[in-house]
Amino acid sequence: MTKQGRGCNAHLQSQPTLAMITPAKINNQKRDNAMTKQAADFEAVMQQIRDSFYDMPAPGSDALNWGHVGSAEHVVSELRDVANFLKR
Repeated sequence: MTKQGRGCNAHLQSQPTLAMITPAKINNQKRDNAMTKQAADFEAVMQQIRDSFYDMPAPGSDALNWGHVGSAEHVVSELRDVANFLKR
């Protein structure tokens, strides 16, 4: 076989064939894709939380009332629970 011939076949050897793709590899790819989607969803939800939290009246605003303070306190408490859950 010529040097050129080996070069032509080399790319075929590096490409996965159907026989090389195992159920475990497919499952791992599905798992990785699912986690990537969850990470993107996480970022979107965190941005929604940030936006909504900062849409509440600011300190010093006449619109601010104790209900807003209680809501902010509740949100922070829930987020702490989520953070503690993720540390496990």
